[in-house]
Amino acid sequence: TVDSAGWAAGGGSVVEIVTDDMPFLVDSVTMELNRGDHAIGLTVHPQPVVRRDVAGSLLGLADPAEPTAEDIRESWIHVEIGRVVPDDEGAIEGRLLQVLSDVRDAVEDWQKMGEAALRAAGDLLGGHADPDAVPDPEHGEAADLLCWLADNHFTFLGTHEYALVADADAGELLALPGTGLGILRDDR
Repeated sequence: TVDSAGWAAGGGSVVEIVTDDMPFLVDSVTMELNRGDHAIGLTVHPQPVVRRDVAGSLLGLADPAEPTAEDIRESWIHVEIGRVVPDDEGAIEGRLLQVLSDVRDAVEDWQKMGEAALRAAGDLLGGHADPDAVPDPEHGEAADLLCWLADNHFTFLGTHEYALVADADAGELLALPGTGLGILRDDR
């Protein structure tokens, strides 16, 4: 409102986010807002290079053509949505913070997840360099698929290692602590 912010959003509400720039931010934020049935009217997403002090206060814009080690590319996301009642603001903020955390986890671990897929492919090949030389052809096909996925044909969001514990009736998969990556980092 004009009273609270000095300007108004034409009867709607505004979500504003400032964070380090990374892939998938706008898509993830708009998907979460759509999931909550919030009609999106306008999205603005500049990605300035900025300089901040150690407390995070904005010192100014930096020259994107000549950034220094202290400069940060940020995503400033402004989304205008339908009017939100004040009681719902905290819930929307909480869901968006979780989405942003998931994006950060997936982006920070994407290389490690690709490496995990390649290791799994190597395990399937059992030391054979040629997938066609593997005794079980399904292992060779699965290894080919994992290598193809890891070659930037797939976006890994999370991986976790499991141990197969066999018993008399059936096997059970148990998550190995500390092996989660991306959105599966949390062992819970």
